[in-house]
Amino acid sequence: MRRPFNTPATWLWGGVYLLAMVLVVVTLLNLRRDTLDSMDNAQARHAWALHRADAKAHSGREGPVQRQVPPSVEPPALVLMRDYFGIMLAAALVFSTALFAMLVLVVKGTLWRAPGNSPPFQGGAGGG
Repeated sequence: MRRPFNTPATWLWGGVYLLAMVLVVVTLLNLRRDTLDSMDNAQARHAWALHRADAKAHSGREGPVQRQVPPSVEPPALVLMRDYFGIMLAAALVFSTALFAMLVLVVKGTLWRAPGNSPPFQGGAGGG
């Protein structure tokens, strides 16, 4: 017997899903705005240039760990949020959807009851 798709539980799960995806998008947009505000200025670029210069000065020293000069002339967080934001947003939505789907399966599987009056599970090795 197939259950109807248009049930209150389906609408509830759909609403929770939409709310969760809106939360993901709003959070990423706020994070992007804050990152661009704090990193896309002369002071942040100067701090990044000082970090690169320091890494370059320490890159030739002997020791157990060799420092490498970061190749980017701009802070990586700025490049990530400015140039690759669309990819990040798409990936966040895909992974959030997968996580939500697994959550729905777990919750529905936990709460599911067989139709009719089936006796409770008795346990034991024989299964019955």
